[in-house]
Amino acid sequence: MSRLKLCIIAAAVILVDWVTKHLVETKMTLHETIKLPLDIFQITYIRNPGAAFGILPDQRIFFIVAALVAIVGVLYFFDSVVELGKFSFWAAALILGGAVGNLIDRIQVGTVTDFIDFKWFPVFNVADIALTIGVALFLFDQLQFLRSNRVGDTEALAVGSVGITSGSGELNTEVGGEMGGTVCQKIVETEADGAGMLEERAQSSSSDNEAEVVEGGAYPIDGSAELDSPVAKGSEGGNTGTAEQAGQKRAELPTEARLE
Repeated sequence: MSRLKLCIIAAAVILVDWVTKHLVETKMTLHETIKLPLDIFQITYIRNPGAAFGILPDQRIFFIVAALVAIVGVLYFFDSVVELGKFSFWAAALILGGAVGNLIDRIQVGTVTDFIDFKWFPVFNVADIALTIGVALFLFDQLQFLRSNRVGDTEALAVGSVGITSGSGELNTEVGGEMGGTVCQKIVETEADGAGMLEERAQSSSSDNEAEVVEGGAYPIDGSAELDSPVAKGSEGGNTGTAEQAGQKRAELPTEARLE
């Protein structure tokens, strides 16, 4: 159905182009100009040996081959062209109709009849209008297609990046959780060991101090600096007394012994 619509639109373009050219060729003489009321443009009958708007004159074979390639290309790649966008169908139909319209002239007489004259622009015909609009629509759809693909790729990349970041975050969370748990466990164990050692030392120190309790009050002996002192040795040997007696005994000692 789409190909049928394509052919119908192209046939309409060919028909309008042929009818207008035929009227100009039969009602006007070559290079004649007809002024129109609004004076926006005028009708000027010329024979164009080149492409649209007088480009590349006297290249008949080249333009015939180019037109045939365009026609075959539109028909063969029609399905792919239409997928580009909503305007591509009309672009294909207009290009097909315009190419066929000018091809008929080139095959018949070797030149193309042009008659639409804006005075400041090269003279052209209906087929040229169809070709120009068709190419413009095709380029517009092509740009829209490329832009949508670029946006789609960007969104896909962004989603992928979020997925990668999320995955990395989960992985880091898992690894960090395991490592953090291990470290915390080690810290707790270390603190427990340290607390146990401190408690053990405290108990040991307390036991030593309790062993030095004498009548009249506790007289703890420093376990590090004074263990070798005669007072400490006396207490270890079972000599007990009051704190006052112990102080007197210590005062009687030589200065070197007290310092020790």
